[in-house]
Amino acid sequence: MRRDKTLIRKILEYVETVEDGDAIIFVQPGHLDGQYTQDEIDFHVGLCARSGLLDLYNSGVYIRSLSMSGYDYLEQLRDKDL
Repeated sequence: MRRDKTLIRKILEYVETVEDGDAIIFVQPGHLDGQYTQDEIDFHVGLCARSGLLDLYNSGVYIRSLSMSGYDYLEQLRDKDL
């Protein structure tokens, strides 16, 4: 499977909007307008975690939160959009 930077951004943005410090987040296709399969999402969640952008719960596909690096990456992406 190829890396999809748009999907990575959508995952990070989704997590940023729903995380509240206590929730365990599972990203599903419906959360991203149904444009991606669950396999694609899970693959990219893993990429984000291994890159240090997401903190996972029990090293699966359940997300605890964005990491500081994840917040920094989103900020860089948004700065490029300006």
